[in-house]
Amino acid sequence: NNDGTWHLTLKSYTKIVILDVGIVMKKHPKGYMQPETVKRNKSVWPLIFLKKGDTKTFVFLGFGGEPLLYFEKIIYPLSIFIKQLAEEHHVKFSNSITTNGFFLTGSVIEKCKTIDLKKIQITLDGDKESHDKIRNQGGKPSFDKILQNSIALCNSCSDAVIKLRINYNTDNIQHDLVSTCEIPENLRSRFFIQFQRIWQTYQNESNDEIVKRYLDENFFKLKKEGFICLLIQIIIIWW
Repeated sequence: NNDGTWHLTLKSYTKIVILDVGIVMKKHPKGYMQPETVKRNKSVWPLIFLKKGDTKTFVFLGFGGEPLLYFEKIIYPLSIFIKQLAEEHHVKFSNSITTNGFFLTGSVIEKCKTIDLKKIQITLDGDKESHDKIRNQGGKPSFDKILQNSIALCNSCSDAVIKLRINYNTDNIQHDLVSTCEIPENLRSRFFIQFQRIWQTYQNESNDEIVKRYLDENFFKLKKEGFICLLIQIIIIWW
């Protein structure tokens, strides 16, 4: 960017499906970033920091497939490498990932703190009941575990923030989302909630009055409970 900000989006595609998803959102190529690719990238990135002070901020985003599956092999070592470069050249470093949240374990959280990975986007498919019907781990529900992992991150890292992107359609938006988002009151101001219509239904339902009414109800209920709500219809880069 003209303000001296570099954005690097790393797509570390995975070979296996982490959660059984009832709705196929997008097909990704199989495989993941190989060591040779990692090595080539590491040879190029230092050049960004040598542009005579032009680089002010380096924004790193892990995305694609499930980045936490290869956290130890890809996300963590690359984050360490870029963070060191940023510190050596007095460049601000921002680190974030988009994940399903299932593998945000205690050991991962501890390493997240060492690489300044404090901004995480997690996707939920509606309320607990709707989510667990289509996203599960070997038939076991995932909603509660994802929320528990998110809460654990915020408890462990005082400046961590979570964006919960809630996918909705005509059916699941009619459920009460407040009752299923059991997040401690003192942490709610660090949870940004973004409603995102499931894209396959967008054209058919964009003017659905029922959807609008329940969307507004959930939006204002969550806001009243202390969550930060982002009522938008398109995907944005949050950080």
